[in-house]
Parts: sequence; C-alpha cells; structure tokens
Amino acid sequence: MVSSEDGTFTFTLGDETGTGTVTETDGKVCLDPDAEDLESNCWTAGEVGEDGSWPSTSDTGEVVTVSRVEATAAE
Repeated sequence: MVSSEDGTFTFTLGDETGTGTVTETDGKVCLDPDAEDLESNCWTAGEVGEDGSWPSTSDTGEVVTVSRVEATAAE
C-alpha cells in the first residue's frame, strides 16, 4: 500500500490494484477502499522497532508488520 499526503492510498491485492481514502480516527489509521466489495478497516500502530518497522493491529484482530519504503517518482 502507498499512501499520499492528500489522504488517498493505492494498494495491490494479487493482480488487482485499487484506491481509497485514509483518515485518522481515535488514534487509529482508517482505510476506506473505493471498491464496494472491500470493507473499511482501522488499524492501531504498535511500537517502532530498531529496524524502523512496527506492528499494526486491525479492529478485527489481524496483525501485520509495517515498514516504510522510499517513494519512487511516477514515470
């Protein structure tokens, strides 16, 4: 997933790419995909580790590891 300063994001699931809106609510990052068949989900960030990554837990209990990457310029 790539988020932008304008409050939007793009993501890839398998062979499909989608877009959506990012908001912050009650200290959580909430992702609202534009696709009607995907549900919104909010995530709570954990402590940042020595390698710069951090765990993030969804409201449904799913835990993922988040790492920052440098953005590449669009060609």
